[in-house]
Parts: sequence; C-alpha cells; structure tokens
Amino acid sequence: MVFKISKYISIAFIIFLLTSCNYINENEIISNYENNKLDITTVADFFEKSIYSQIYISLPSWDGKTMFTGVQYEDVDIHNSDILNSINKIKECGYEIILKTNDVIYFQDYSTKDYGYGVAYSLNGRISDNENIEVLSQIHESNWYYYKEH
Repeated sequence: MVFKISKYISIAFIIFLLTSCNYINENEIISNYENNKLDITTVADFFEKSIYSQIYISLPSWDGKTMFTGVQYEDVDIHNSDILNSINKIKECGYEIILKTNDVIYFQDYSTKDYGYGVAYSLNGRISDNENIEVLSQIHESNWYYYKEH
C-alpha cells in the first residue's frame, strides 16, 4: 500500500516538473522588463543608433565588452561605459541574449530546450512574420512586444 502511494506521488511530481518547466507566465516576463526598463531601453537605443544591422550578445558567456556584429565585422568592442553598465545589469537580472536583426531588438529573458521568452523592440513599429515566433503581443509601451519563440 505504501509502495503504491509513493509511486503515485513520484509520478505526480514528475508530471508537475515536466509541465511547469515549459510554462512561463507572460506577466513575469513583462514585469522583469518593467523592473529593468531603464537599462533595457538604454541598450535598445544604443543598438538602434548602431551602424550594424545585426548584433548578438550571449550574456552567460559575455566577456564584458564585446558584441558580435556578423561575419563582415565580427567582434566589436563597446567603449561606452553607460552601455556596458546597462548590459551588465541586464545580465545580472537573468537575461540570456540580446539580439538585433531585421529592425527588431530582442531581449531574451528565459529559455528552455524548446522555447525562448522575452521582450522585443521594433525599430519601425512592427515585427514582420517570423516562423519561429509562436506568440507575439504588444505591451503598453510603444513598439515593445512580448514574444515566445520555438
């Protein structure tokens, strides 16, 4: 009898873990954005004004100064201390990736093996169809969106 109960508890716990790992609340992502809005918008403004059409920073492995700007330019150092400080604060808040591509700047807040979640800033007010984006909803800030990608 005890074996059956512990077996059911184990199965229930495994099901809970499997289902909870893939569920991220949109409100949590938006709340994290709002709590870090100054640093995120500072970096978005910097990326928007940049001459590079593509920029990629993987925050967990970031060296504290370099951004990858594509094959043509490769790695480029950031020399603006305000931008470096903002990127470090974004990293400390758990963000994983900052990416500029096709007039959109993505701030990936959380990811699993199959999904990425975050906020995105559109340079032109819209985000073009992207086959990887599963959920896209505008948040209360102009040109800012919540996204879930696969």
